[in-house]
Amino acid sequence: MATAAETFEKLGDVSAMLRRGFLPSPRPPLPEALHPLRDDRARGIRRDAASASAAAAAAAAAGGGGGGGARRVRERVAATVAAEGPGDVELSIASADGARASLSAHRRVLEARSRFFAARLAGVRGAAVELEECADPEAFLGVVGMMYSADARKWLAGEPVERVLALLKVSIDLMVDSGIASCLDYLDSVPWSEDEEEQVVSLLSHLPHHIPAIEVLHRISKEPSASFTSDDILMRVLAAVLQSKDEKARREMKSLLSRLLTEDKKPHTNCEKFELLGEALYHLCHKCLDSLLLVLSEAVSLDKAGQEKGL
Repeated sequence: MATAAETFEKLGDVSAMLRRGFLPSPRPPLPEALHPLRDDRARGIRRDAASASAAAAAAAAAGGGGGGGARRVRERVAATVAAEGPGDVELSIASADGARASLSAHRRVLEARSRFFAARLAGVRGAAVELEECADPEAFLGVVGMMYSADARKWLAGEPVERVLALLKVSIDLMVDSGIASCLDYLDSVPWSEDEEEQVVSLLSHLPHHIPAIEVLHRISKEPSASFTSDDILMRVLAAVLQSKDEKARREMKSLLSRLLTEDKKPHTNCEKFELLGEALYHLCHKCLDSLLLVLSEAVSLDKAGQEKGL
């Protein structure tokens, strides 16, 4: 299905259509839209990364090995959070090996930047949030630090791709839209190895639908690898068509999808495309049914609660 990727590359209006129809207003609001590699901001990121890398190398030489790096992460986050004054939420993170770190954070920041924390802290006073068996405590703390940073891209300056991928994964888990967007922005401005690209592709499938990662997707579609094919692009476009609430944008995306499907006239290729569509439709329908079951279950629970109260 190489022609699908070529078609995707030819259509210059793809990013504009996706931005118009597939970016509802999330809470908290996302930073400005992602820009291509040639953007001045991307060049600024690389300059910051170069200077920060030199500083990090000097610090590593002075402070020793990897344990010092983890300690510096904790100290940096603690200093950033402490600058906001006394905290009112106690965060406790335990790793799989039993090591534990704690941090006094601020409800207003956590609730404003993370939908995960907003749900955990809803209606609770003086809360303590505990996360057990955290796979990467340093990445968790790093995302908390990014939530406090006025410019998350500067927070990422000098970080290796592997570390940014870890921060992206935690940002997705904690539903920190600003962190997700900043990590994607940074990843679009730095080179990847083949192994790192596989990790990027894997994480893209877990992104919230209102953050389509246009530039990263476009970059991968221009330089396809064995780990990422135009099938993956087609799947995301189809998901966007089916889930968009903007009728005009949906019609435009239907036209794009039709062109992706019909440009290659080879019979065997068309069979593969329609098999892919069937799998995508099945997956999306299954998600819709799961959501419907959840809503019905909540409705039944509310009805039973009302009956018990005599309402």
